[in-house]
Amino acid sequence: MKHVELLMMLMVFLGISWPAWPEDRIPQTETVYLSGHGSEDAVGWDFYCTDGRNSKKWVTIPVPSNWELHGFGTYNYGHQKNKADEQGRYQTAFQVPSDWKDKRISIVFEGVMTDTEAWVNGRSVGPKHQGGFYQFEYDITGLVALEGPNLLEVTVSKVSSDISVEHAERQADYWVLGGIYRPVYLRAVPAEHIVRLAIYAKADGTFVSDVYLAGIVDSNSIKAEIFDEKGNLCAAFSTVLQKDQTRASLSVEVANPKTWTAETPSLYWLQVDLCCGDSVLHRIKEHFGFRTIEVVKDKGIYINGRRVVMKGVNRHSFWPDSGRALSRKICYDDAKLIKSMNMNAVRMSHYPPDKAFLEACDELGLYVVDELAGWQSSYDTDIGRKLLEDMVQRDINHPSVIFWSNGNEGGWNTELDDDFAAHDPQKRPVLHPFEKFSGIDTDHYKSYESTRQKIVGPLIFMPTEFLHGLYDGGLGAGLEDYWKLMGDTPFCGGGFLWALLDEGVVRTDQDGHIDVGGNWAPDGIVGPYRQKEGSYYTIKQIWSPIQIQIQLPPQGNRIALLIANQYSFTNANQTRLTWQLVNFPSSFSSCNGHIVERTGTVDGPDMKPGQTGPYELVVDENWRTYDALYLQVDDAFSNNLWTWSLPIQSRTALAGSENPSVAEQLECFTEEEHIIVSGKNYRYEFNKESGILVRVQKEGKQISFSNGPRLVFGKETSQQAEKTSANVKYYRKGGNVVISAKNSNGLEHFTWTVCSMGELALSYRYALHGEYDYFGISFDCPEAEMKGMRWLGQGPNRVWKNRLKGTWLDVWQRDYNRVVLGQAGDYPLFAGYYGDFYWLEVQTQAGPIRVFNHTDGICFRIGELLNGDKPVKETYLSPLGDLSFMHAISPIGDKFLKASDLGPTGQPNTADGIYSGELTLVF
Repeated sequence: MKHVELLMMLMVFLGISWPAWPEDRIPQTETVYLSGHGSEDAVGWDFYCTDGRNSKKWVTIPVPSNWELHGFGTYNYGHQKNKADEQGRYQTAFQVPSDWKDKRISIVFEGVMTDTEAWVNGRSVGPKHQGGFYQFEYDITGLVALEGPNLLEVTVSKVSSDISVEHAERQADYWVLGGIYRPVYLRAVPAEHIVRLAIYAKADGTFVSDVYLAGIVDSNSIKAEIFDEKGNLCAAFSTVLQKDQTRASLSVEVANPKTWTAETPSLYWLQVDLCCGDSVLHRIKEHFGFRTIEVVKDKGIYINGRRVVMKGVNRHSFWPDSGRALSRKICYDDAKLIKSMNMNAVRMSHYPPDKAFLEACDELGLYVVDELAGWQSSYDTDIGRKLLEDMVQRDINHPSVIFWSNGNEGGWNTELDDDFAAHDPQKRPVLHPFEKFSGIDTDHYKSYESTRQKIVGPLIFMPTEFLHGLYDGGLGAGLEDYWKLMGDTPFCGGGFLWALLDEGVVRTDQDGHIDVGGNWAPDGIVGPYRQKEGSYYTIKQIWSPIQIQIQLPPQGNRIALLIANQYSFTNANQTRLTWQLVNFPSSFSSCNGHIVERTGTVDGPDMKPGQTGPYELVVDENWRTYDALYLQVDDAFSNNLWTWSLPIQSRTALAGSENPSVAEQLECFTEEEHIIVSGKNYRYEFNKESGILVRVQKEGKQISFSNGPRLVFGKETSQQAEKTSANVKYYRKGGNVVISAKNSNGLEHFTWTVCSMGELALSYRYALHGEYDYFGISFDCPEAEMKGMRWLGQGPNRVWKNRLKGTWLDVWQRDYNRVVLGQAGDYPLFAGYYGDFYWLEVQTQAGPIRVFNHTDGICFRIGELLNGDKPVKETYLSPLGDLSFMHAISPIGDKFLKASDLGPTGQPNTADGIYSGELTLVF
């Protein structure tokens, strides 16, 4: 062997491979799909449903699929006590390739819900398989006919006959569906063959792989080669075999490998040949990565010797039109979506995912918690041991998998804990989500103060679920507070938000309605079709690995930046900074967005992971003439991390009304209870006793805007100031008319100025003391009259007091909608609080209402605040009126915790003094 080893070393040095047969002549594992590869290319099989919709008749169904989505049987959510127990019976004919004569043939099912029995040509393929989330296969070599068609028959029982499977998988907080929902295919291997590989490739280049074998008679060696992503040979090595050997070990040292991390997902190929002399009897290839995982007491979670903090999310494998039957594209798109939020980790909740999703995590870079099912109940030991083995053996070689999870929230069988290491040469840490195990405390849904107590050690705190979403609550709301707290200690390993998506399913029994199970499943950062909700952008900004503070200079064209590199492995010089000088369209135009007038791109500064420092960005010397500065940061793969925006012009310039109307002679008179000011095209009516605007008319048409300004505030209930005896005066001032009111509707003073061009200017002042959920002024502007809105300000989504991050300055357009998060529809939502703004155009049936804001720090609130399809009063309070201009806005809680439990920004607003504002309205 010494001469062989010297030969291999020379081959690697010269970059050449073993003498090889032509690739098409080398026996490899072959597959023939009996189903589609996923939901997008499903194949029709004969199908018979025993009960429920469209039952008791033979029809055709696409495979893979969940039968409920195709009009059969009954939908059930896991929390329902009485579930349907129909079976699905499948048949399909298939042909075996003629050149498979001397091969071992098996049939592989990647996922069937829940119990599976199968027959080929009328003969059983083996024992019933139980467990809906696991790949399994049967050897059918002796059952198939090579010369003619074969018949596959499958009976699927949605309800498992094993009570522990039923409790672990289907008494759960998710949709429980039936069917062959992952691919089915035939697999053929030579009589002497490699069964599988179990790879352990460390960051230092140490490589070991167990090779599992079957049918060894003539084979006398295994030869292996490692190639990098470009196809370069990195190592060649071998071992000898004995007859009947069932396992062999390969090892080699690879010099200076490119290590795998979520930031640098470098992959290698292992090619393994089973040989008899110079002849290759069987070849398999496997992707892998060099990386090392450690949980270091008192220090944290380490990948390749560096501390890593998990910025993670829980993901269900689900799509509204196809249930748990997914495509490769959906899997990859989900991984890209997660990465686009600057996340680096994902937990498989609460079962192993499709293989394609783990491949995407390997290639794109995501740390994975791979979970054995067991929502809050565990498998019995015997069946759990088998399913655990199936899961680990399938997923063992994915470098993205850094933790195994033994069930969820009490759904662990502790007798299985040691089984993970028995099948995994990497000995990955095993988690008990919700419990302390393996040196990690994974407790769920702790309040801000409870989290503060958790992160003092000695265990690493890494909640596998936190900030539980509910419609628009949780997730991004409170994250900034939690993240500041969790980032200040080595005892925090990060965490996993609940959850990625609203698990909404198309109800084919309800005319296509998307059902999220009431408030059981609208938990997502994104909607069922991955529509981006408000928390998406908040998370993206907070978890950006490059954080920037911008300071505009008093002179010159060097913009001062303070850059924090929060990567674990990546130097900031691998990023790109693109600055843009932009102008915004006028409030009276129909254009949205912005115009890029000047731009430039530079490499990021030389700044190691964990460093913070100043940096000067040189921009166009005439930068002061533009409306705003945008600063976009892209990573080494050209993915946008975040784009910061900063106004350059003053509020006066950006909020200028630019009213195109012609000046008119104003009339002013009283009529019964009203002060009336009118011009040729305008008529305004104010209450004589209070000064409140009562009615607006333009060109004889009434505009639905009235009953303000009035002070509104929330403290346990939504309130407005009581009407008091006011001191109201009106008088002319130049060509304008002024209505002045003191001590009216809770306001110390407000003044209306009706300008000769029809503009209506409002200045107001009020005093307030105490703690309130919100406070500001409000008007009536009925939602029934609203068609949409357009504004220059922070967007695109509504905000809460504890979710202000994730917006940027631009001109936005939003058509009116009453979308319920979790449903289909035009996201983002219409009604809500919106951050600092310069002007707002409310588009109504009678015409536009334009509001120009001349005061810093004023948010607007439009429409009725809903969380889901109704107000959730325990979560937040909604101001009275329809259109409000707020000095303080409400926070929002999550599914389990009140806003005040989520940290400093979730506390009530403290009012202490005088508050004022100036608005101009143009109708």
